[in-house]
Amino acid sequence: MRQAHLVGGPGRGSLVELGVRLPASDPRLPAVRWDAPDPSVARLELDGGRAPHPALWARVLGRPGEYVDAAGTAVGLRWRPPGGGPLAPEPLPPGLWVERLDRAAGRTRFEDALFAGLVKPTDGWVSRRFNRPLSLRLTRLLAPLPVSPDAMTAVALGCGVAAAFCSAQGSCAGFAAGGVLYQAASVLDGVDGELARLKHLGTRRGEWLDTICDDATTVLYLAGVTAGTARAGGPPALVATGILAVALVLVAVGFLYAKLLQIGATSLLALEPTRDSAELHALPGGRLVGRLQPLVKHDAYALGFMLFALAGVAWLALVGTALAMGVTIVTFAALALRRRIAAPGPDRA
Repeated sequence: MRQAHLVGGPGRGSLVELGVRLPASDPRLPAVRWDAPDPSVARLELDGGRAPHPALWARVLGRPGEYVDAAGTAVGLRWRPPGGGPLAPEPLPPGLWVERLDRAAGRTRFEDALFAGLVKPTDGWVSRRFNRPLSLRLTRLLAPLPVSPDAMTAVALGCGVAAAFCSAQGSCAGFAAGGVLYQAASVLDGVDGELARLKHLGTRRGEWLDTICDDATTVLYLAGVTAGTARAGGPPALVATGILAVALVLVAVGFLYAKLLQIGATSLLALEPTRDSAELHALPGGRLVGRLQPLVKHDAYALGFMLFALAGVAWLALVGTALAMGVTIVTFAALALRRRIAAPGPDRA
């Protein structure tokens, strides 16, 4: 097995504490060890008092050299192939840098880049503009503390339970408080993943826990709104719609979890057809479903539920969910049927 050694000076521990994410999964770097380098193996050397742009590692791997800044000053970063040998100075890739950690400006720049890298490309519009800025601020406050991602998942679930309890009271104040708490749970749902990525604490178990608690929060909230609607003397048809919404969510989640187990994934995003998917557009009404898809992402409907509750029409969450889940179940069933029909049979394989 090839190995790479990360060599640092007295301050090297600070890099680990700040959460430098080494691409240990890269096939060119299957193992990283903090010890004296052996010239017979590849090694990555970095001055322990400096921190690189989080995206720099992947760019320099496979490009042996001693890197310098725009002024030609060595930045304390060297990537040596097995056997070592003299290295020709090479400028850092454009937009990337190595900062000194003994300077406040350098630490701030590195930390800003590190936290900016926690944003997920799958974030919806609401998450990018509203939820993620809030969750990143919380993560930045919690990062130095011994708070685990699973603990934040539990806190988010607790907000969901509180949202359901408040909504079940059936009062205007209860519905409003429940909507705000449900939105707070949506924001906190981003903190656990950010902490996991920042501190290298992500696990398959943790991803499953996050997915299950996220869906449990939605089921509990809808059940709370349904109970509150009944307690407030709402129309029986509306209460029945709430019960239907909860049932459809459970059916959809059960189906999707079975598919996740089948493909070995842990996030429902792995099953989400893209809005521009040709397979989705081939279905009757598929283009419309694709256009409406951003509205049924958790970040969007959580904000919508809060606005409904604050406006005194929390019951709209029940109607909207029943409709959305009905369309979702039909869409996934149609996609599954289409794939089964298109798959070659045993006699044609």
